[in-house]
Amino acid sequence: KQQVVILVDEYDKPIIDHLNDLEKADKNRAILHDFYQVMKAADEHLHFIFLTGVSKFSKVSIFSGLNNLRDITLDARFATICGYTQAELESYFDPHIEQMSQKEELTKQQTIEKIKYWYDGYSWDGVNFVYNSFSTLLLFDIQEFKDHWFSTGSPTFIVNILKEHNDVQSLMVPFQMEATDFDSFDIQTINPRILMFQTGYLTVKKKEQDPFGVTMLYTLGVPNEEVNQALTRHLLANYAEISLPEVNEGCRQMMRQLVSGDSQQFERSLQAMFARIPYQLWGNDEKYYHSMLLLWLNALGFKPDAEMCTDKGRIDAVWTWQERVVIAEVKYAASDGDKDVASDGGKDTADNAATIAQLLDTALAQIREVRYYERYAGENKRIALLGVAFVGKEIACRMEELSNN
Repeated sequence: KQQVVILVDEYDKPIIDHLNDLEKADKNRAILHDFYQVMKAADEHLHFIFLTGVSKFSKVSIFSGLNNLRDITLDARFATICGYTQAELESYFDPHIEQMSQKEELTKQQTIEKIKYWYDGYSWDGVNFVYNSFSTLLLFDIQEFKDHWFSTGSPTFIVNILKEHNDVQSLMVPFQMEATDFDSFDIQTINPRILMFQTGYLTVKKKEQDPFGVTMLYTLGVPNEEVNQALTRHLLANYAEISLPEVNEGCRQMMRQLVSGDSQQFERSLQAMFARIPYQLWGNDEKYYHSMLLLWLNALGFKPDAEMCTDKGRIDAVWTWQERVVIAEVKYAASDGDKDVASDGGKDTADNAATIAQLLDTALAQIREVRYYERYAGENKRIALLGVAFVGKEIACRMEELSNN
């Protein structure tokens, strides 16, 4: 006659699996609600109930039948229970790290840093960070750095929601949310950023009190390279409606073109990729195209810093690859054909070409005038200036190498 413990794993799966069919998801929510009502009736026989899942649904919608339910997701006391800490990784997997360092022809410390870059970074308090245990184990078993976690299942529903809300900026730049934002999850009004945090695509980078001492502020961002690579490439494949292998091949080509400074080939590759995106999804402001370019750069494996501030202005994007620094400025203008439905097609093409040339001149002149590149002078790196222009659905770019760094 001892009390029992009830463990429920993935309690929300019947809902998460049907976010594209809200009627069915809501029916499953009602079934779960009745299920937990039964638990309440058996309260005298229960020591405690422990639930784990992807998303946090409001207590009223599912758990009104349970008493004293306490969410421990962001509780600092439990910050390290869902992954390997740095000390645990280096202590328990030392032989595997040694083996990886030999295979990768790196020092042991370099190997640790590479493992950290790919699979560490998850945090629920902004202080303690842990490794994805599943991916880390597969890394040591297969001996290959790649997106092991995503190979077990495509993040289709996340990608579809991001696409629906046209929110790629959350993948590029860390952002802040208040503690109260995490309190509930409504399937009728999905906040893609909350969903991305709850499903592991974003994590807590920093936790701090707001200036008025009223609430806690959480800075969220992508945890590691595994998530960055897999999610951005899946998103690009979905946006452009092409297969993932095609995206991967396109990324390899564009990386070679950027590294070699071949702006003409890069321009053609960029045009080909953007041409695959349905016209309904095209944006009509510079912010959209800036975000899409950053998304491509992330998928290529670069780590661009967006809107980096200098004492003279802001750089749209800058990234370093081996011996090269690339400083990019993005410019956008609406197509003349978009402004005037009855306009002549040939004239529109000529006008667009002139506008593109002007935008490229403006972008490169802006970089030079405010001397964005000065902060990288003396680093013994080749500095390239990249202007990217979007006019309606037409794309062009121009890259110039600085003769004197």
